Amino acid sequence: MRLQKRVFMMVMGIQILFIVLMSITTNYRTIRAFSSIEHRFFEQQMSRVQGAVDGEGKSLQNCISDWGAWDRMYSFMETKDVTRFDELLNGNILRALNVDFLAIIDNDMNPIIAYIVDDLGNEIPIEEDMAEPLKAVTDSIAVDSESPPEFLKLGDDVYLFKTTQILTTDWTGPSRGLVVAGMSFSKVLKNVSSSMNLPCNFLPADETGEEWAPLLNEQDEGGLTIKEASGDRASVHQLRGRVLGTDVPYALSFIAQRTIYAEGQRAMYNSYVWLFYNGISLAILMVYFLSRVIIKRLENLRATVDKIINGINLGLRTVPLHEDEIGALAVSFNTLLDTLENVIMQIPDALILSDSSGRVMLLNQ
Repeated sequence: MRLQKRVFMMVMGIQILFIVLMSITTNYRTIRAFSSIEHRFFEQQMSRVQGAVDGEGKSLQNCISDWGAWDRMYSFMETKDVTRFDELLNGNILRALNVDFLAIIDNDMNPIIAYIVDDLGNEIPIEEDMAEPLKAVTDSIAVDSESPPEFLKLGDDVYLFKTTQILTTDWTGPSRGLVVAGMSFSKVLKNVSSSMNLPCNFLPADETGEEWAPLLNEQDEGGLTIKEASGDRASVHQLRGRVLGTDVPYALSFIAQRTIYAEGQRAMYNSYVWLFYNGISLAILMVYFLSRVIIKRLENLRATVDKIINGINLGLRTVPLHEDEIGALAVSFNTLLDTLENVIMQIPDALILSDSSGRVMLLNQ
């Protein structure tokens, strides 16, 4: 194997080894750093989403708090005359306030009024099987007084709901029941997604699903679960809480571009490319230097040796061009030739060397 090829392969092997070591150490630490930054960024985005949901909940709570303090609502719970309830609230009013369902529950947890409002403001009575979750609202609020549930599943839809006691205007008198109102959470998330330009979903988390295991384990810490989606996007999940009407916890989710992580990967790939190009350039420069400075001079020295051997001309000498190792080798070679020529010339017997044609090439004294 020629020396240039050996040097080139050696340099490239070292570069490949450095790239492998870099991918194991620097790449791992760098990508972890970018992942940490990305995680904090997604936490901020999720916090904005959660804040927007909380804002919708507060707006809804303000509405029903006002309704629960109406004296007429308090009087209605005494008579429970359903035919007169439209004088208080109706589907058109609720539709204008973006309220999608309303329920008035007495202290015995029996729904007096319970209907869903469609997009045209029509009132669709809640069926008896759909009313079961409403009966659990009072119990759940009493049990979880510090962090009451805020989601209710009626049929196939999940609603963000709020409750308030029915009292008089000055917030006195015994409670005569609850006002429960909710907003379709899919509509809430649609508005949040539009305002934040961030596609959001509310997904059930299956406790037996492996993909939800990290999220469920982090439920107490409120941690995020980040999963790769198609392209340079990520699916980010965070548990929001339990939903009345189902035992499966739900999580807020949004799809976002992994801009930070992608930039980190591109930076690492660029470093690999430049390291590889630097290795190629270094190998080429070393081979060029080896060829011009070392191998060419060694070939000149070898050519001189070939001439001496083929022509049996001990009078040839090499010319040292530089004072370095190869120059010292040329001087030693010339010294060897001088010594050999002197020994041959001092032999007391006649010595004649000729080529194959009989031409005399060397004759001692």
